[in-house]
Amino acid sequence: MKEGWVSIHRKLENHWIWVRPDYLRAWIWLLLHANHKPKTIFTSAAPVEVKRGEVVSSLSHLSSAFGWGIKRTRTFLRWLEKDGLIVIETSSKWTKITICKYDKYQYAGHHKGTPKAKNKTHIGQAKDNQGATNNNGNNENHDNKGDKTRFTPPTLDEVVEYFSTLELKPGATAKVEAEIFHNYYKSKGWVVGDRAKMKDWRGSAQNWVKRDFSKKINTKSNFINKESDYN
Repeated sequence: MKEGWVSIHRKLENHWIWVRPDYLRAWIWLLLHANHKPKTIFTSAAPVEVKRGEVVSSLSHLSSAFGWGIKRTRTFLRWLEKDGLIVIETSSKWTKITICKYDKYQYAGHHKGTPKAKNKTHIGQAKDNQGATNNNGNNENHDNKGDKTRFTPPTLDEVVEYFSTLELKPGATAKVEAEIFHNYYKSKGWVVGDRAKMKDWRGSAQNWVKRDFSKKINTKSNFINKESDYN
């Protein structure tokens, strides 16, 4: 059994990864398998230098670890990269994932859980083909107040892609539900409730599906484009 630990910040509860246990499990897996120190691994092609906070693996290996298909794994990693959580580098033989700000959030300068470092958990990076051991920094719970992410409204294509990963009600289709969701919140200026600006559209999409919100909109047809490609 591997030893060591990784740091998890409380703000993870406010991230879109938190709302799906399978996403959370994949994220934690990436954190646990990121290298805690530089090393060289040997692939079938050539040796690869792997720095601290990096993982060298393959889509097929990651898919097996996550219990997903390759398409879903690729999409998940692309979301993480778009959110600035990871950087992906690929070759014909391997995929390298770098956890952004790994040294800041997984500070290893304290021992045996001494709570002194600032630990924000950025949703981290992938696994090493050779199985990296992770002895990553401490468990402090101080909130850093200066870390705010500006909300960027998603495109319709992004929403459709995300809805295709959700478990919808019988008879519902991802394309139609995504379009209703997108057009509804776009018409409201991406405001949740009366005046709160949306912070996490994927989390809102989760709640939308869970509450079957589209059926509660009396003017549902107003939020479907008559000439849309998604009808």
